Amino acid sequence: MKLFGLIGLLILWNCSCVDRHRSHALCEQSLIDSLEVRAQDSLFSNVHYSRSQVLDALTQAQDSQVYYRLLALYGKTFFVSSDFDSILYYNRRVKEFFRNASQSSESLQSPRWNDVLSDVYNIEGNVWMQLNRPDSAIIDYKKAYGYRLKGKKR
Repeated sequence: MKLFGLIGLLILWNCSCVDRHRSHALCEQSLIDSLEVRAQDSLFSNVHYSRSQVLDALTQAQDSQVYYRLLALYGKTFFVSSDFDSILYYNRRVKEFFRNASQSSESLQSPRWNDVLSDVYNIEGNVWMQLNRPDSAIIDYKKAYGYRLKGKKR
């Protein structure tokens, strides 16, 4: 935990030294990436900690793309606790945001957003498999794979 705290402080310090216009988006992006790693690392060992970390970041997010990226991660935390309705609820919100905003924003066509959508559809596929609905799962897995091919993650 101390290591992650130190990394977060270094990121904050580094971001404060960069050009203000460019740095806000970069700082927020770096913080989100750091938070995502911390939340993923403790997701299965301490889901409540992961969830609280993401929830704190959600309340501080000022950019809508950052907010919905975090919301996708927040929804993922509910898979561990088998709260499938919550997963589907948060994923639906992320997909609606993407659908509505992608027409007016080129940044939503980025590899990063393709990775987010791949995660959203993959976790939904997992939910459908848990609920014994393999046909729905296959549809979501295919979408997840399609988005993953356009993303950066392997």
